[in-house]
Amino acid sequence: MPLACNLCLARYRRWALRRATSSGRRRTGWSYTVGCSRSPIHHADRVKTPTLHVCGALDKITPASQALEFHKALQGSTDVETVLLTYPHEGHGIRNMPAIFDFTARVMYWFERHIPLRPVHRADPDHL
Repeated sequence: MPLACNLCLARYRRWALRRATSSGRRRTGWSYTVGCSRSPIHHADRVKTPTLHVCGALDKITPASQALEFHKALQGSTDVETVLLTYPHEGHGIRNMPAIFDFTARVMYWFERHIPLRPVHRADPDHL
């Protein structure tokens, strides 16, 4: 079953470098070139899942520019729905009020829109 929607809270380009090294040591079987070729940014044209990107403008671990880059790649190479949320006063993770409320409401709306809840049918007591 294909994904109905996606929420991106992870790294994009730096993923390749992180896979190539671990704790500053070289990983066997991985190179930066191999990692780059497997980076999601190079496969944006194959994405078919609506994607919500969330980032903090003050993030020093995963710069917001990486989310913007992947968002633009999806806009330029597919007709898939893509939305970018950038929180100007947040870093790596949404941790402060009122950003937490906004983030929670938008994520809930995103999933409800793409994966609507099915009506809950009352169980027939005879079949319990």
